[in-house]
Amino acid sequence: MIKQLSHGQHNPLEGIEAELLIATTTRISRKTITAPLKTLIAKLPDAFLNKSVLHFGKGKANFDSLELINRSKSYSEIDIGTPNADQILKRQYEAIWCCYVLNVLKPSPRNVVINQLSDCCSLNGQCYVAVRSHKDKGIIGKPHLDGVLTNRTRKVTCPVTQETITGKTFQKGYELDEARKELKKHFKYVRYIHQVGAYHILAAAHTQFIES
Repeated sequence: MIKQLSHGQHNPLEGIEAELLIATTTRISRKTITAPLKTLIAKLPDAFLNKSVLHFGKGKANFDSLELINRSKSYSEIDIGTPNADQILKRQYEAIWCCYVLNVLKPSPRNVVINQLSDCCSLNGQCYVAVRSHKDKGIIGKPHLDGVLTNRTRKVTCPVTQETITGKTFQKGYELDEARKELKKHFKYVRYIHQVGAYHILAAAHTQFIES
């Protein structure tokens, strides 16, 4: 049975799970590492070097995965439908990479994900987050909550229940300092690594940053 995912209407999955499933349809296949990861590595070459790494919300960024695997001492990845997700989320990591995940989530599931990132980040670790900025001209749609609903309707099947839902994807372009304020709700320390152009990159941690 296909259920419509829309505001105020019951869905076969509870709200946040359904929103996360719809968000997975925004994945884009790439032929190289993402621009944010390339920028991060250029600015912080040791960010993932010889560390336990979690690739959170991998999507189709296979080249990001290969780059992280080559740099890390151990590597894990998680996405919707990952079979051992519970075990992965119970561990803590020295470095986390989360690229273009928060900007496709509405406020409630976004807060859940940031909390998971915080829980997975070790005491002396760092979580690196990339989000699309308000300057990204590709974010187009009807205003909804703190972002927009795109015009394209998507269909997705839950890998666990096999239920199918449809809905419009959500996109958010972050204003200056907006992502930092969100991350500060779950991390004590947050700073910008990159804050110009179509994307922002932030580092979040539970202990104070050591400047090199």
